[in-house]
Amino acid sequence: MDQEARPRARPHRAQHGRALAALLDAGRKRRGEEIEHRSAGEIRSERRGDDARAAVKPGRLIAALGLVAGCAAGIGSQALAQEYPARPIRFIVTFPPGGTVDITARILQPKLSEALGQTVVIENRGGAGGAVGTEAAAKSAPDGYTFLYTLSSHTINPFFYKLNYDVERDFAPVSLVVSAPQLIAANPNAPAKTLRELVAAARERPGFYAYASPGSGTPGHIAAELLKQRTGINMVHVPYKGGGPAVADVLAGQVPFL
Repeated sequence: MDQEARPRARPHRAQHGRALAALLDAGRKRRGEEIEHRSAGEIRSERRGDDARAAVKPGRLIAALGLVAGCAAGIGSQALAQEYPARPIRFIVTFPPGGTVDITARILQPKLSEALGQTVVIENRGGAGGAVGTEAAAKSAPDGYTFLYTLSSHTINPFFYKLNYDVERDFAPVSLVVSAPQLIAANPNAPAKTLRELVAAARERPGFYAYASPGSGTPGHIAAELLKQRTGINMVHVPYKGGGPAVADVLAGQVPFL
């Protein structure tokens, strides 16, 4: 998107906020809950506060997964006037099946579908630390029926890739869904069974051992690089298109650590 096109996205954020409010209200209405009408600005402000409180946890690195929606163009008043949602909703999941992003999306899918009375379709678009799926969402019609389900690499990717979208201007936050701690796992035949043993082995043979990650710029990658920095070890990064393929290769012994 060129520089002249980006500012035009801003005037439509309020319209998109109303569509997002409609998504939440539709679920509340089906559950018989009272609907509290607020402005789009109030909704976004509350979500930012909730996200910040959920994400800031000192002493550990977490991966925050949540929903965002494209807002590159205006939403027609006709769409807002219809009973929402009037047709299936698409979730673009930014990583392939088998990883944390995909698994949590599929846990959320049936409950959200039941609450809204509409089918929620999951579409996996893995690659480039989530940037491939994010670009697909950015190019989709901003009608309130396509949502991006991604993780915190959404805001890290601009530092790793040349993107054809703007992570702030082209999307509106919807909700933080889950925060997952970062873990270290190893193949049963790996030369270390504990973190202490891993650090010792890596110090003994710098640059010899490798670790897998869901992709460059993902929380797993950042966490591993932080471990390397703090312990002074050197390990080779092997990025994958997602957590599922990374776990599969670690189990197969292709890479010793994850």
